[in-house]
Amino acid sequence: MDRFFDDNRATRLVTTGLAAALSLWSANPAAADTVVNCTANPGALRAALANAQFGDTLQIAGRCRGTYTLETSLTLTGTGTAVLDGTGRGTVLTIVAGVRVVLNQLVVTGGASVAPTAVGGIANSGDLQVIRSTIIGNTATGGAVATGGIHSAPGTTASLLLSSSAVLDNRATVVASGPASATGGVRTEGTLTLSKTEVRSNSAFVSSPVANRAFGGMAIGAGQGLVYGAVIRDNTARAEHTGTTGSGLVAGAIAGITHLPSPDELVIGKTIIQGNRAVAVSAVGSGAAGGLLTRITTVTGTDVSGNTAEAGTFSAGGVVNHDAPMVFENGSIQGNVASATDSGGLAAGGMVTGYLGPASTALIGSTVVNNTAVGADSVGGLYLVSPNGSYTLEQSKVDMNTPFDCNFACQP
Repeated sequence: MDRFFDDNRATRLVTTGLAAALSLWSANPAAADTVVNCTANPGALRAALANAQFGDTLQIAGRCRGTYTLETSLTLTGTGTAVLDGTGRGTVLTIVAGVRVVLNQLVVTGGASVAPTAVGGIANSGDLQVIRSTIIGNTATGGAVATGGIHSAPGTTASLLLSSSAVLDNRATVVASGPASATGGVRTEGTLTLSKTEVRSNSAFVSSPVANRAFGGMAIGAGQGLVYGAVIRDNTARAEHTGTTGSGLVAGAIAGITHLPSPDELVIGKTIIQGNRAVAVSAVGSGAAGGLLTRITTVTGTDVSGNTAEAGTFSAGGVVNHDAPMVFENGSIQGNVASATDSGGLAAGGMVTGYLGPASTALIGSTVVNNTAVGADSVGGLYLVSPNGSYTLEQSKVDMNTPFDCNFACQP
C-alpha cells in the first residue's frame, strides 16, 4: 500500500461529495421529480428550470437545445441518451454561486462561446457534481481567457466533483493583444475531486505579443485537489508569443495536468498521463511541459508516459517540479520526449526539479526509463537545477535515458 495514498481515502473523498448532495435533497421533503421530454419538445427544459424548486430532480429524455443558467439547487438526470446541446449559441450550462447541482448521465455538447472570458461547456460558480456524464465537443474563443470544457471558479464559492465521467474533444482559443490563457479541458479554482474520469483529446491555443499560457488537459488552481483513477491522454497545448520584448518564459504550454501556483496540495493517484503534446514558440523565451507540471503535489501509482514537449528555452517531456516539495511514489516516467531549440535551451526528457525556485523531489519505488531529451543542455532522465533543486531516490530505477540518465550522481 502507498504510504501517502490508498483506495479507501479516495472512496471516502468521493463518497463525501455525493453524500452532501443527497443530504441537500433530503432537507426539502417537498422536492419533486419532473419528467422533461425534449424529444417531444426540444425547448422543454427551459420551462422546467423556470418552475423548479429547491432540491427537485429533472429527469431528462432526448436532446434539449439551448443554453441554460441554473439558479436553484437541483439534479438533472438523463434517461437513455439525454443530451444538453448548446447549438453553438454560447455556454451550455452556467451555475451561479450558492447553489448545488448534480448532473447525472448526461451529455453536454454544442457549446460555442465568444467573449472576453469564454467558456464552452459548463461555467460553474457553485457546487457541481458531474456523475457518469460526458462533456464533449464544446468550443470557447476568448478575448483574454478561454476554457473549452468546464471552468469552475472562483475558489471562494466553487467546488467541482467529476466521477466516472469524460471530458473529450473540447477546444479553447485566445488570440489577444494582452496577457492571455486558454484551457482545453478543465480549469478550476476551489475544491476539486476527479475520480475515474477521462480527460482526452482537448486542445488549447493562445497567441499574443505579451505573456501567455496554454493548458491542454487540466489547469488546477487554489483549493484542495484530488485526481484519482483518471486518464489524461492525447491533449494538446500550443502557445505563441508574437512580440519581441519581455523576460522569462513569455510563452508557456502544458499539455497534461498543470498545478497552478497555490498554497494547497494536489494529490494524484493511480492515474495515466499519456500521449499529451505541448509546443511553445517565442523569440524571447518559451517553455513547455508534456505531462505534468506540479507545485505541492503527491503522486502515487501513476504512469507518465509518451508525452512530448517542444520549446526554445525550457522543455520537459514528463514531469516538472518548479518550486515546491513533491513525492512521486510507485509510479513510472517513461518514453517521454523533450526538445529545446534555443542555443542554451534546457531539455529534460523525464523530470526537472527546481527551475523556478527551491524544490525537492522524492522518488520512491519508481522508474524513470527510456526518456529522451534534445537540446544544448539536455538530460534524458532526471535534471537537477542547482542550487534550487534536490532529489531523494529510494528503491527507484533511472536507466536507458538519452543522452544520459542524470546531471547529478543518481546511480548507486
